[in-house]
Amino acid sequence: MTVAAHASSRLAGRLGMWIFLFADAMMFAALVSTYAMLRALSPAWPAASSRLNIPLTGVFTFVLICSSVTMVLALEAARHRQVVRSRVFLALTLLGGLGFLGFQSYEWHHFLSEGVGPRTDLFYACFFALTGFHGFHVLTGLGVLAWMLSLPADRAERDHLVECGALYWHFVDLVWIVLFTGIYLL
Repeated sequence: MTVAAHASSRLAGRLGMWIFLFADAMMFAALVSTYAMLRALSPAWPAASSRLNIPLTGVFTFVLICSSVTMVLALEAARHRQVVRSRVFLALTLLGGLGFLGFQSYEWHHFLSEGVGPRTDLFYACFFALTGFHGFHVLTGLGVLAWMLSLPADRAERDHLVECGALYWHFVDLVWIVLFTGIYLL
């Protein structure tokens, strides 16, 4: 592959990722907007603090945010062709994502074991829809991270692939900050 073709391929990959993220952001925007409207129009919307464990969720939100930092370090290492260092930070990012998803599974299990689910009321319907959709995205990101860990060290476009994966991971983290604020804190 020529240098120009390689650069064009990388640009197309970045553009494709940004288009995907924009479309995905529109899906989240529709869900969050619906949630905001339902909440605003419901005169008896319950306080999140009466139903959710906000301090524990805050800790795991911090874990997810830290995983964005390790993702930045993984990308920096990949760009400098430091494959081992990149893999270490990708693994740390994967662990952070697993921790976050494990917490979300614990939270869901706690509610479901008490008979609380999406059909309980509008609050829980929104909670399960929004956190479930986000959780699916975290799970997808974990798959991407695992795949990036398996990339051969000599793969020419390895840094580019890690960059596209980093864009997705940061998007997932940013969406969680919006959801955490909207569902748990407001």
